[in-house]
Amino acid sequence: AIDADGNYVIPDAFQTEPRLQVCARGNSTCTTVAGGKGPGDGRDQFNGPSRVALDADGNYVVADMYNHRVQLCVRGGTKCTTVAGGHGEGSSVTQLVYPADVAIDADGNYVISELANGRGGRLLLCVRGNSTCTTVVGPRTPSPPAPASVHYGRPPCQDGDVAARLLDGVLCAPPCDSSGGCPTDVPEGTVAAPHCALRDKGSGKAYCALTCSGILECPMGSRCVPYDPLTSFCLYPDAADKAMLVMEPAAEPDVLV
Repeated sequence: AIDADGNYVIPDAFQTEPRLQVCARGNSTCTTVAGGKGPGDGRDQFNGPSRVALDADGNYVVADMYNHRVQLCVRGGTKCTTVAGGHGEGSSVTQLVYPADVAIDADGNYVISELANGRGGRLLLCVRGNSTCTTVVGPRTPSPPAPASVHYGRPPCQDGDVAARLLDGVLCAPPCDSSGGCPTDVPEGTVAAPHCALRDKGSGKAYCALTCSGILECPMGSRCVPYDPLTSFCLYPDAADKAMLVMEPAAEPDVLV
């Protein structure tokens, strides 16, 4: 977004400390105006800020995707207020499901689109000053997540895949084939590519994972988690707590080649 002074307002989600940045026009430096306190659901935190809009007063309205909420961050302040969602993932009038974009209409109300990925996202109208939203386009209840009938989904996994724990998330990881190849049937809407990039810490066996470079490349319900400056993985932070193999990135994952 661009503010009244022509500065660029950028939600920076691909960080260990998600934040909202204002970058002065004609200047290569940026300033953090909200967030930057690590991923979380506090008033000074974000978890996957995906889009920002500016209201009539120049305040920042941020779609905070993985917190299932929209935040109003007053210009010049340090903390934000939830104006829509924030009550967990769901379809009630006070809940959102992965809000991906936000706009403001002529009356100052918030128009919010949920991330669909082919699974029934909604367009909602949330009245300013009111914590409830109305569905204007899409199903009245979001479709449930697809079962793990393809690879790289959320545990429990299909036969042949293993429920794997990596960094601070989990995934269903299929084994690499003898030539280092990986299955290519990924969850619907996925842009991230599969690579033979994991190794079981116990057995040393190689497994596949989805590698990503941005927040919107991963399957619905997962996020792009950085391992190092060159390697990030699509992981599910909220899967069922089941017995899992503990993984680590392979010594030379092909994603680095």
